[in-house]
Amino acid sequence: MNYGSRLKWLIKNKGFSQRDIAADLGVPESTMSHWTTTDYPPLDQIESICKILQIPVSRFFAEDSDSYVEVSPEEMELLKVFGEFSEEQREKLLEVIDILKGF
Repeated sequence: MNYGSRLKWLIKNKGFSQRDIAADLGVPESTMSHWTTTDYPPLDQIESICKILQIPVSRFFAEDSDSYVEVSPEEMELLKVFGEFSEEQREKLLEVIDILKGF
């Protein structure tokens, strides 16, 4: 997938239209359309579009956008705490999670 196609996919995947993004950026819709068909859209515009889509620029450049997972602030906090646990604490927590799955 070239970068223009990736841009088009991300816009659609996040529930926006190219018209929406063009309006937010203050550019003609034809310009937005061109960026989604070119191999290398302007980097400064990619950054602006990512802000509108509320995604990190790193997601745009991720090798496999289809498998990219967005993490909520709550999930990020859980990952942070989990990372600070000892191996024994992690195992116990996973046991608790297995129990909770049954409810």
